[in-house]
Amino acid sequence: MPKVKEHEVKKVDRAHQSLLASIVESSEDAIIAKTPEGVITSWNPAAAAMYGYTAAEMIGKPISILEPSDRPHEMEEILRKLRKGERVEHYETTRRRKDGKTIYISLTVSPIRDSSGRLIGASSSARNITERRRVEEQQLATSNYARSLIEASLDPLVTISPEGKITDVNEAAVKVTGVVKERLIGTDFSDYFTDPDKAREGYRQAFAEGSVTDYPLTIRHQDGQLTDVLYNASVYRDVQGNVLGVFAAARDVTAQRQAAQYARSLIEASLDPLVTISPEGKITDVNEATAKVTGVPRDRLIGTDFSEFFTEPDMAREGYRQVFAEGSVTDYPLTIRHQDGQLTDVLYNASVYSDVQGNVLGVFAAARDVTAQRQTTQYARSLIEASLDPLVTISPEGKITDVNEAAAKVTGVPRDRLIGADFSDFFTEPDKAREGYRQAFAEGSVTDYPLTIRHRDGQLTDVLYNASVYRDVHGNVLGVFAAARDVTENRRVMREFAETKNFLDNILQSSTKYSIIGKDLNYRILSWNEGARLNYGYAEEEIIGMDSSILHSPEDIQAGVVDRMLKVAYEKGLAEGEFQRVRKDGSRFVASVVVTRRNDASGNPVGYLLMSTDITEKKLAEERLRFASQYARSLIEASLDPLVTISPEGKITDVNEATAKVTGVERDRLIGADFSDFFTEPAKAREGYRQAFAEGSVTDYPLTIRHKDGQLTDVLYNASVYRDVHGNVLGVFAAARDVTAQRQTTQYARSLIEASLDPLVTISPEGKITDVNEATAKVTGVPREQLIGTDFSDYFTEPDKAREGYEQVFSKGFVTDYPLTIRHRDGRLTNVLYNASVYRDAQGNVLGVFAAARDVTAQREAEAKVTEQRAREEQRARELERLAELERFQKLTVGRELKMVELKKEIEELKRENAKFRGDFLTEKAGR
Repeated sequence: MPKVKEHEVKKVDRAHQSLLASIVESSEDAIIAKTPEGVITSWNPAAAAMYGYTAAEMIGKPISILEPSDRPHEMEEILRKLRKGERVEHYETTRRRKDGKTIYISLTVSPIRDSSGRLIGASSSARNITERRRVEEQQLATSNYARSLIEASLDPLVTISPEGKITDVNEAAVKVTGVVKERLIGTDFSDYFTDPDKAREGYRQAFAEGSVTDYPLTIRHQDGQLTDVLYNASVYRDVQGNVLGVFAAARDVTAQRQAAQYARSLIEASLDPLVTISPEGKITDVNEATAKVTGVPRDRLIGTDFSEFFTEPDMAREGYRQVFAEGSVTDYPLTIRHQDGQLTDVLYNASVYSDVQGNVLGVFAAARDVTAQRQTTQYARSLIEASLDPLVTISPEGKITDVNEAAAKVTGVPRDRLIGADFSDFFTEPDKAREGYRQAFAEGSVTDYPLTIRHRDGQLTDVLYNASVYRDVHGNVLGVFAAARDVTENRRVMREFAETKNFLDNILQSSTKYSIIGKDLNYRILSWNEGARLNYGYAEEEIIGMDSSILHSPEDIQAGVVDRMLKVAYEKGLAEGEFQRVRKDGSRFVASVVVTRRNDASGNPVGYLLMSTDITEKKLAEERLRFASQYARSLIEASLDPLVTISPEGKITDVNEATAKVTGVERDRLIGADFSDFFTEPAKAREGYRQAFAEGSVTDYPLTIRHKDGQLTDVLYNASVYRDVHGNVLGVFAAARDVTAQRQTTQYARSLIEASLDPLVTISPEGKITDVNEATAKVTGVPREQLIGTDFSDYFTEPDKAREGYEQVFSKGFVTDYPLTIRHRDGRLTNVLYNASVYRDAQGNVLGVFAAARDVTAQREAEAKVTEQRAREEQRARELERLAELERFQKLTVGRELKMVELKKEIEELKRENAKFRGDFLTEKAGR
């Protein structure tokens, strides 16, 4: 019987071993057995396929043959763990094949023991994970490429979810908002702008239309600093083409906007008709005075022939041609025909204007009406005598030079006594009246200037003055002509009306969370607030006058719930409930609605007021990006600016559609070509990307792109390097912004200094004045041409302090609220605070200091009074402290005196006890 059992056991054992051998031989994993010292004892076919060695080549050889050079002790460490009885599982490492190639493997090593538990070897199972690692590294590289694209841009970049949440930003976005990246992500994109609703409308437009171009917004830094930007934004998609979000790039246009605004102001500030004319004789721009003198609106004037608006078109045509030929014309006579037939004789002064390269862009022409100049005296006299409103003419010294009967009536003073008197003497606020006509002299006119005339019997009349200067035939200002309109009663009524209307309008329009809708009894919509626009999607002009039923679901209308709600509101004055509402796009949401009945002044019902708010939960966020490569591609294609990546050899490695468009070359032909080949100055383009590789980035690098049809585009490149996962530089990422318009507007920059009412000055590194505005000439009493070239410090009571001020600016870059006192040449002093900073050329070199002064004389006087009062309070405090100190000293002295009395008593008591003790001692001694 035992023999049978032993036989059966051996039979089962052989079957088991055969099964194990079959598994080892057929396994796709490389299974290797080795001794405790690492000598190979078995080698399956998968090991031969994986490592390239046959079993005959490897059995009896050390396992260290497979060890790569960069891991010299790894196998010995694994064997050491096995000898200690440990197991190595799913350990990822590398091995060297017979052909020298390195492969990645996932390794499991187990000890082999005999029946007594003694370690006799080790078995390892390895799986080739090279392909998996390659895919993972490729995905990581692709993801890093996407990250590098964002961080490489010097413009603020942001990605926005369909719910308007920020999903990604670059460092430039962090810098312009002052908020760290982890706090930006997940917040509302619109929260960081001065106009959140406009920001929200911008990204919604991008989702609706696919993109927006040059969308203007103003970013608010957390410290309050504002930055004007233009956003280019477009949607980006996953591999299935589903929209994931919006990618938006902002370009700082603060300086450009200031220049453009100033250019527009120059044209509109003139009371003379101004016009710009193209080389083809077409009108390209006009001011309001031109529209007024022709009777044709500005949008209809632009694009028409300049010569069409004159009685002699050929002469008008000859005039602007003469300007193009000679550069300018002076006092060129023409007669403008208004569309109603009225004629105006004018003299034109005109000259060419050019772009930054000196190319002539057109003619700028200013017309002066000479008809009015010839008839000035008669017309002025007629105006004064014909008007029922009080009219007056005022000299530059503020004296009345003429009045009409209405002025005599409202003041109660005869005309002959008014003429020669001070204009300001007849008002309740003489200083304000004086400021009014001075403003007219300074600015050319004032409109609706409020004053109160005092009749000599004490009666007061509220008026609004419209005033403007009048001139002689040479254009010299002679005085101010002012007309007053009695608004005493109108002002009271309008003030009450305006206050009420403003209060109601503020309530209506400031609510963006709630829809507030007014409608009449026939359900016709009469008013529509911003909250209603945001909730329903209809603009005010689309919805006013419409039946409000378009906002209700058909089911609610058919069920009669809408009529029942309005009936309750009509009868009881109020109704409320929750209803399905329908947006413009057909989507629905649940709203909490409160309806109140509107009554007229007599209490009769005239309509309803509906207040509602969306109480539908927002949809879950769209699925996350699936593939980093699609994200990277979308980032490039989402930008409307030309984007390009450049290899260290200067070859283009990637572009977006905007680059293909601006060069006229297809993307597949651009990739691999030299970056510098597409510019008017290839050497300068080459130097630009080399500078980016050398320094890490370049900012606003100017180049001109040449389209294949010859068209030129001026751009500024912002470029920086991008890196792989190990930090190695892979190339340069460059973004171009078209600055053609910006360059043209910068020619107006010179006039910015003249626009300020504060004294402005520019100072050279040597401390010389290089430019000033009229306010500086006024505060010093020195003409501009005499100021320029002199020492800045010469015009202050403390020249050394003034010199120290601008030297501090050159040293630190700026100063704020730097106190100085300007001395007028007549001896008058003006206390000012200077804010100053350096300004630079296009290459960043410091050219000088720009300083703006603010008059703080009144502020200083107030501060001096405060200081004096504070000194008196401090003196009083010191006196009170001294009194308290004396009181404490007195208490201390009295306390010491009381203590001395107690000590004297204690000493006397001790003396008595001592005498008694001595007496007792002597008595006792005598007894012995």
